[in-house]
Amino acid sequence: MDLHAVLLAKGKTGDGTLSAATVSKVKLQSTRLTVLSVCNGGLYRIGPADSPFGLIPAFIEAGSQNVLGKAYQKTALRFIGEDEFIRRWAAFVLVGPGRPFAPPSK
Repeated sequence: MDLHAVLLAKGKTGDGTLSAATVSKVKLQSTRLTVLSVCNGGLYRIGPADSPFGLIPAFIEAGSQNVLGKAYQKTALRFIGEDEFIRRWAAFVLVGPGRPFAPPSK
C-alpha cells in the first residue's frame, strides 16, 4: 500500500509524503467527497487476498463517502495533443454511491 502516496510540501516533522497506509487510518466518516486531482490518483491495484491498494481505497477505508480521482494521464495527453474537446477526455472517476447531498447546516 505504501507505493501509493500524495506528495506534499515538506514540513518541520515530515518529508511531505502522505501514504495510502496513513490515509486509511484517518477518521473521515463525516467527509462526503474527497477529490484527488493528481495524476494517476484514481489508479489502484489488487494485492493479496483481493485487497485493493491505492489512494481511492484508502480514502474509502478512512470513511469518505465518495472519492473522485484523476487517472489515465497518457490518454488525456493524447487527446490534448489532438485538440479533442475536454468533455471527451476529462479523466475523472467517481467511487462511491454518488448520491446528492445537502450543504452542511449552519
